Amino acid sequence: MADKLVLDGLTVAPNVITTIVSIATTSVEGVASIYAPTLRKAQGGRGIEITTNEQGQLEISVHVQVFFGAKLRELGEAIQNGIADALSVQLGVTPVHIDIFIDSLVFAE
Repeated sequence: MADKLVLDGLTVAPNVITTIVSIATTSVEGVASIYAPTLRKAQGGRGIEITTNEQGQLEISVHVQVFFGAKLRELGEAIQNGIADALSVQLGVTPVHIDIFIDSLVFAE
């Protein structure tokens, strides 16, 4: 990942975007955690990948663990909407893609 991203004239450190995405994701009911398997260490081991396409538009991929019993399609849409809203409010940008990967189910204790 680059040291900085330029989004619509705004220069932002990738960790800022990652933090916003992480908080927006984990605040959705039904999300157990961001999923960071050891294979994802190339992206910082956080389960969140932030990139820009050739037009400079933001693209986001998020890997999550969710609680068993959640309606997965609705949960994925809620995560996407939460991320889009948070980035729109805090940075004034809307990602062109927000891909959610449900990698694991967790059973509540």
